[in-house]
Amino acid sequence: MSTETQKTEVQAQDEVNTGKKLVDPFDFLQTFPNAPSKVMLESWKAQAPNGVIRLFAPGNGKRVYLVRGLNGLELKHIQAQIPENTGANLTPEARSAKIETELALLVGSKAVVWTSVTPDNKLSKEQLESGPAGLPSTLFNLVTYLSDFLDPEAIQLMSAEL
Repeated sequence: MSTETQKTEVQAQDEVNTGKKLVDPFDFLQTFPNAPSKVMLESWKAQAPNGVIRLFAPGNGKRVYLVRGLNGLELKHIQAQIPENTGANLTPEARSAKIETELALLVGSKAVVWTSVTPDNKLSKEQLESGPAGLPSTLFNLVTYLSDFLDPEAIQLMSAEL
């Protein structure tokens, strides 16, 4: 008795369709109006911590955000923009959440170097606030990863005791 299983016609067609959808990220980016050139991407990469620009395409690829990490001075400057009295009348937990929300909005607007969702291809704090509710925290998580803020499990995988 053979242990091999035969692919159905539907499975084979799904594999072909999936292969068609997996394109080079730069080629995908070029399907959007006013997409940056390779030269512009290289310039942004040269200025980004770790030299990385990440393409983020939520909504089945209908929107695109090009995101970079932040350096320590940029983060310090962003944190200084949050008023000391933010959430002062709230419980400590609610105040912390309010400050984190503000930080996520400011970080997201700073770290997105190009987007397809606005006419000028920039993303302001106000545009981020009026967009999908989960986008600020999602972008914040991506930026923190690109800025070398890692969870303990990732640190374990990326480091070794000598």
